[in-house]
Amino acid sequence: MSSSSLLGSPSPQGQEPPQGHRALQDEITRLHTVLGASQASEERLRLELAQHDERLQRVVGRLAGGMAHDFNNLLTIITGYAMLLNEDEQTPPRARERLSEILRACNGAKELTQKLLVMSRKQPSHPRVLEIDQFLRSEAVQPLEQLAGTRVTLVTKLAASGASIHIDPTELMQMLTSLVLNARDAMPAGGNLTLATALDEVGQNDQNEDHALSRSPGPHLRLSVSDTGAGMDEAVRARLFEPFFTTKRLGTGAGLGLAIIKGLVEQSGGFVDVATAPSRGTTMTLWLPLTTRPITSQHPATAATPRGGSETVLLVEDEPGVRELTRAILARLGYRVTDAPGPDAALRLAHEGCRFDLVVSDLVMPGMDGRQMMRELGRLTPGVKVLFMSGYADITSGSDPTAQCDANFLAKPFTPAALAQKVREALDAG
Repeated sequence: MSSSSLLGSPSPQGQEPPQGHRALQDEITRLHTVLGASQASEERLRLELAQHDERLQRVVGRLAGGMAHDFNNLLTIITGYAMLLNEDEQTPPRARERLSEILRACNGAKELTQKLLVMSRKQPSHPRVLEIDQFLRSEAVQPLEQLAGTRVTLVTKLAASGASIHIDPTELMQMLTSLVLNARDAMPAGGNLTLATALDEVGQNDQNEDHALSRSPGPHLRLSVSDTGAGMDEAVRARLFEPFFTTKRLGTGAGLGLAIIKGLVEQSGGFVDVATAPSRGTTMTLWLPLTTRPITSQHPATAATPRGGSETVLLVEDEPGVRELTRAILARLGYRVTDAPGPDAALRLAHEGCRFDLVVSDLVMPGMDGRQMMRELGRLTPGVKVLFMSGYADITSGSDPTAQCDANFLAKPFTPAALAQKVREALDAG
C-alpha cells in the first residue's frame, strides 16, 4: 500500500481534504509549535543560568576580596613587627629562630590570600612580555616533567615560534603547575601528558557558552595541557570552575585550582576551554591574546639597598595597627610623619595649610577611596606625590593602581624594606 493511500488520496481541487489528512496536518503544526516553544524555553533557561553563574562569581569575588583585604592588613602588622624585632640587635638568638617561624607562617598565609584575590580577580599582577615557546622550553618543561613523575611521559608540541604574550610569568607557572598536577592525578597508572602551543584567531562573533564574556577578537595563543586519563562526564565538566568544587577525596584538594586558573586567564584578557569525555582524557586550553610589545628582560637589575630621608610624609590609613606600624617604620628611616585615620582628616590638614612631600595612603577606605582623596588633595597641594598601598587592587572597577606604574603602589602585606624602597622611589620620581 502506498503512503498516499495511507494519508488519503489528494482531494480534487475545491474539495475538503479527508478528515485523517487534516488531523495529521494539525498534529504536525502543533508539534512544530511545541518544539519551537521548547527551544525558546531552553534558550531562556540557559541564559538565566549563565546570568546566575556570573552573579554568583561576582558575589564570591566580593567576599573573597573583602576577606583578603582585611587579612592582608593583619598580615602586614604581624610581618612588620616580626621583622622589626628580627632586625633589633637586642633580640636573643632563640627569639630570632621563633620569629623566623612566624615569618614562614606569614608567607604561607600570604600565598593563601593571593589565591583568594586571584579567584576574585583582584590580584595585582606583574606581567611582562614573554616569547612563549622559548619561555616554556627554558623555564617550564623541566620542572613540569619532574612534577609529572616517572609514570607520566611529558610530550611537547610547541608550534608558536616567535609569538609573544603579556602575562605574569609566576602566574603562568602557577597555572601550568596546577594543570599538570590535575593531569597526573587523572592518570594514576601512568600515561601521556602533552604540552602544546598553537596560534589561532578569535572572531568577533565566535561563541563559547561557558566563557563568552571573556572573548575578545584577534590573534590568540592556544596553550593546552592534555592527558590520557579517565576524562569527565558532562555533570562534572559543568562545575569545573566553581570555587571549592573538587572530585578528589577529602583532604587532597581544596577545589580552588581551576577557579584560580580561570581568574588568572581572564585577568590576562583570555579565556579557558575544556574538552573531555569519559575514557577519552581531558584537554585544558588557555586562550591568551598575543602582543606586539617588545620582549622585556627576565632578569631585572637588583635594587639598591633602600635608604631613608628627611622629607615630610602624610600617612593616611584607616586600620590603626597598620597605621602605627607604617608610621614607626617611616620615622625610623628619618622621615617627618603626620598620620591621619582617613581621607576627611587628611583633607582637613591640607585645608589648614599643612604641606607634604609625599602622601602614603591606603587605597580602599570607608567613604572615600584613596584616588578620590588624592584628586581633592591635588587641588589643595598641587604637585604632591603619592604612594598607594592596599591589600588588593580592584581591577573590575577601574581602580587598579598598577595601571599607572609599579612605582606608586605597594601591595600588602609589605616588609619594612619594601616600604622604604617604594617611598624612596616615589619621592625621587620626576
